[in-house]
Formats: sequence, structure tokens, C-alpha cells
Amino acid sequence: MRRARWLTQGVGAGDARSDRDEPAPLRTTVIADSTRSIIARNASPDPGFDRSINPYRGCEHGCVYCFARPTHTFLGLSPGHDFESKLFVKPEAARLLERELRRPNYECRMMALGTNTDPYQPIERSNKITRQILEVLAAFEHPVGIITKSALVVRDMDILAPMAAKGLAQVMLSVTTLAKAGIPCGVMVAPIVPGLTDAEIESILEAAAWAGGLRPVAVTARAEGAVRGVVGGKRAGADPPGDVAGAPDPGRQELRGRVRAARTPTLSCRRLELNRCPVELHTSRFRVPEPAGDQLTLL
Repeated sequence: MRRARWLTQGVGAGDARSDRDEPAPLRTTVIADSTRSIIARNASPDPGFDRSINPYRGCEHGCVYCFARPTHTFLGLSPGHDFESKLFVKPEAARLLERELRRPNYECRMMALGTNTDPYQPIERSNKITRQILEVLAAFEHPVGIITKSALVVRDMDILAPMAAKGLAQVMLSVTTLAKAGIPCGVMVAPIVPGLTDAEIESILEAAAWAGGLRPVAVTARAEGAVRGVVGGKRAGADPPGDVAGAPDPGRQELRGRVRAARTPTLSCRRLELNRCPVELHTSRFRVPEPAGDQLTLL
């Protein structure tokens, strides 16, 4: 059974109710995650990376389409309200990361940050786990790619800008301030919900071009399993415990192809001159710094 230490409990932002018909705000509970490792690895060719770090489990953003929701069921919690209000924080993340990077057999490749839940969700303001992780990656000159929907990432420009100057960092978020600081930025066209949001694709691409040629990446919503149940419940104004039947999303590949950041840009991307210069992060700079203090390495 996972050991967890309950840290804080309070009411999330937006407690004041302007409408009596609005549901009561969820109380946010933060729990210490006693994980013993921090780098998650995968062998799938689809994501474009083979390792990632998630400083948190659960996410206060509460996006109804989030594919990470089912991971809360592994902890005996619901993929609905629990995913949004019972959050797990990894206070030892930076220490665990440094330990893994110092292993003699570690092979440097791009580290994805925030692939399961947003590394810059509101609780990052006080916990600063993501910032601590970036400090370690910067010390090792390790490349990192960040996915977020929060402007809080701007807080860490003092770390990301020097890393980007060395070809070690990129951020997938449409914030032009980052681009002006020399940090490669992109637009996450996500989620694409066939028949609901796909009509907005071209206008999003045009906005990306207007903002400085930001690199677009498409992600199609996958309302499957527990996520489909949450989506169905949100549409009905409830949070059902079970699944909601539904047919597979049609035209997924065709929609992804319209904005896919691939080697062969689509007509829209060509017209807007997007994706002409793909970003490649460097792994050749990776180094293991001397341990802090007077301790000497035995290698």
C-alpha cells in the first residue's frame, strides 16, 4: 500500500459563489508522495520521448478530457473529483533525479516534463518542485521539454533562458514572452474534439503564426474508459462512478494531420510558414557536476 503523508487541506481558488446554482468548490488536499524513483520510462514510439518526470499526481486544472485521470484509480481514488482535489506532491523529486543522473550507466536523452499532469498547476507556486527539478537539469546541462498551459512557467525564465541558449530547453505553450527570451515555444492544439473543436484548428494556427511562428503540435482527445465516464458526467452536470458508452472518435488521424508538427508540414502550416525549423535539443552537453560540499567523487 502506498504510504502518503497528508500535508495541507484548504479550499481552492474561487471560493466566493456568485451564483447559488453553482456547485460548491472542491476542497483541495495535498498529500506527500513517497515515491522512490522519479524518472518514468516508456518504449512507445508515439510520444517522441522515452523518459519523463511528473512532479505531481492529479491536477487542479481539472480538464475534463485529461487522459491522466485514470491514474488516480491506481491509488484507490476516483478519476473525477478526486483527481482534481486530492493532489500528490513529490517533495524528494529533485534529490531522486540527481541520484539517477549520477548513475554511471545513465544515458542522456531529452527529458519530458509534465506529460501526465501540469508541472505548473497552482500548487507549484508554493511547492516549487518543478523549479527544483529544472535547477538539477540545468546543473547537469540536461535537455528538457516542458508541456504546460500555465503562465507560471514564466517565473522560471531565469533558468530556462540560459538552458535554451545552449539548446537544452523548449516549452510547449503560446506565451510570446518566452519566445522573446530566446526559449523555443510552441502551441499545443489540444484537445481536438472531433465535431466540437476541430473547426477552430485553422484559426489557432493563424494565431500561432501571428505570435511569431510558434510551433504547433496536435493532440486529439481520447475519451476512453474512465475518462469517458467523467466527460459524460460533466456534460450531465454530475460525476458518475461508472463508464459512459460511446463510439470511437472519427477522423482522428485526419485531424492530427492538419496540424501535426512533422517533417512534412500540412498545407495550413506551409501557408503560414510554420514548422519550417524544427527544434532539436542537444544531449552532447550532458555532464555530471561535482557533488556539493567537500565530498569527492570516487569515479
